[in-house]
Amino acid sequence: LNTGARLVAQHVQALLVKRFHHTVRSRRDFLAQIVLPATFVCLALMLSIIIPPFGDYPALTLHPWMYGQQYTFFSMDQPDSELLATLADVLVNKPGFGNRCLKGEWLPEFPCGNSTPWKTPSVSPDVTHLHQKQKWTADQPSPACRCSTREKLTMLPECPEGAGGLPPPQVPPPGP
Repeated sequence: LNTGARLVAQHVQALLVKRFHHTVRSRRDFLAQIVLPATFVCLALMLSIIIPPFGDYPALTLHPWMYGQQYTFFSMDQPDSELLATLADVLVNKPGFGNRCLKGEWLPEFPCGNSTPWKTPSVSPDVTHLHQKQKWTADQPSPACRCSTREKLTMLPECPEGAGGLPPPQVPPPGP
């Protein structure tokens, strides 16, 4: 009987002979286990040589104006606050929202600064009259919406015209 290193060598030899006989009997297994993986590795190595590296492309400057017209909500809860007034001034004037007015990052195709005044979108006269004639409170700031009940199931709340209040003033986005 073999022991120690001779036993290990005999075991390895038996495994190799078994693998050889298995390969001779089934050529498809040989292709699937040996040839195909080696082929794909070689193909990947060749493609990595042919395709240029990613570092050769110039950096892309991302900015909100590349996506067209957008609206950004801004609420000033304390209009008397000097700090918030300064923040609001920075948001609506230079440098403004985004990166088009930053030093070293200036975008020549988009003008710097907002020269357009605030505008409130128009609503129907009925909605304007509704909000002006009634005294609204913080608990009831506008007409209430009706949600789903046991008697009437709805997917979305049913809201009358004017629910949610008047639209806030907006600064139209700059055009390219």
